[in-house]
Amino acid sequence: MSAIPPNQTIYLRNLNEKIRKEELKETLYNLCIPFGRIMDIVALKTMKMRGQAFVVFWDISSATNALRHLNGVEVYEKPIVVEYALSKSVAVMRLENDGELVQKPENISAARRKKLLGISDTNDKSSPLKRSKNQVSDDEDNDNEQNSKRNKRQAVENSESKADNTESNNASPILFIENLPRTGNCEEKLKELFEKYDGFRGVRMISGKPEIAFVDYETASQAAEAKKILSGFKITPSNSLSIKFAS
Repeated sequence: MSAIPPNQTIYLRNLNEKIRKEELKETLYNLCIPFGRIMDIVALKTMKMRGQAFVVFWDISSATNALRHLNGVEVYEKPIVVEYALSKSVAVMRLENDGELVQKPENISAARRKKLLGISDTNDKSSPLKRSKNQVSDDEDNDNEQNSKRNKRQAVENSESKADNTESNNASPILFIENLPRTGNCEEKLKELFEKYDGFRGVRMISGKPEIAFVDYETASQAAEAKKILSGFKITPSNSLSIKFAS
């Protein structure tokens, strides 16, 4: 565990430098979202920042959980190194400097969001900035768009929650893994991924069917924890793990 004091931002290095920024950010989002709400992801392709990224969570416990589970996990065929960031992210400092650390993004009103981002209030007569009616209308449209996106995201989360509840009733200590690459030593890669979670017992490959495998845990709840985190994980750039409970 890193000696750096825990904070909401984790620092990831040894990332594959050949992956496009947009794809890398999407991969990091899918990898980290099971651990908690994400405030920001910073992945720059500059010479100095190649192979590195920052993921900012809304609370320290989520960042800590992500660090514990993801450190050493293989992403794009490279084991990543995860530590706490040395300093707080710009997003976190904006919230703290304003005097309140908001735990959920939906708690920030449109006016508060503008203040945190340094946007002048049009009702402030001392402001040297004047905006046209079209600009005000654009801001309102942006707020409406953000609200719409938030509502859609909430609907998806609710749907996923219902699906998780249904699936938990059919939980099993054995996971069925699909969409493995046909070449390479998948057994060792799967062992490296799944043995990080409590209750791991072993990996079973199927003779003549290298694209599927079984992973055994001691209990169904332990299997469910690994399934939640690793579902969709890209074991290669073109192979995302499909994980189900074995019947």
